Amino acid sequence: MKYKTDAWAGPNFDMNVLSFQVEDIERLHRDLILSGVYAEDIRDNGGCGIEFYFADPDGNKFCAWEMQTVVTRQQDRFMFGNCYFEGSAGAFLSKVADQTRGASKRVHFLDIQSWRKADLEGLQEVILMLQQFNADHPNSISITGI
Repeated sequence: MKYKTDAWAGPNFDMNVLSFQVEDIERLHRDLILSGVYAEDIRDNGGCGIEFYFADPDGNKFCAWEMQTVVTRQQDRFMFGNCYFEGSAGAFLSKVADQTRGASKRVHFLDIQSWRKADLEGLQEVILMLQQFNADHPNSISITGI
């Protein structure tokens, strides 16, 4: 169950009709490989999440995908964005608390080194806000890239 497209990852790409949205994609990837399942490397697609392709015993190719929200710095503001959402930290955390579309457990900071140089205080403030949210809502987000 696939179709060819030039719009996703280059010419004549085999796009899967069926993808599995998962939590803790690294664990799934490791467990599949340890079980002898063919699995490609995990690929980071930024605000479209992270994914990997794997095959069943008959050679049918499937995709496992975990949504991630990336944190970027735009015009001296930290913005949170993914496939369904773009906005402030507070707006994103409201989505996570309400478990609505646009919420993702994985929060990834892009270009953290330049932020440390340009706005260390603002960066620390955002990280502390996320850590406090996680303390108030245990295991609700996973912060990567810091």
